[in-house]
Amino acid sequence: MKTRYRYKRKNMTAAQWARDPLCAVDYKTLLYRLKQRWPIEMALGDPSQRVSGPKHEAVARSPIRRAQNEKLWAKLSAEMKDWRNEERRLKYRETEGKRRARNRRRRERYAKKRDEI
Repeated sequence: MKTRYRYKRKNMTAAQWARDPLCAVDYKTLLYRLKQRWPIEMALGDPSQRVSGPKHEAVARSPIRRAQNEKLWAKLSAEMKDWRNEERRLKYRETEGKRRARNRRRRERYAKKRDEI
């Protein structure tokens, strides 16, 4: 079963999103971004990226739309940075807990050996 991604009331696969006018990147780029766990809003396109082709002409040429996209991209970039920092914190806490448990087990083993002597 193919994974479906939901954005703006549309629920489609990566291949379908790559053909959609909302997507500003090709299929391989979109798939790579989704595998890297990017939010769907960011994975669908980068407004600073040069966009060409008939399906993107209206979006690329409209200065109002470009400004809106840049604001959205800046907001999403900040959210992505926060999300990555949170992922790092959670990973650190997880490894920190494992390290503490491992050290506790070592201390217990050492105490048993010491008591046996």
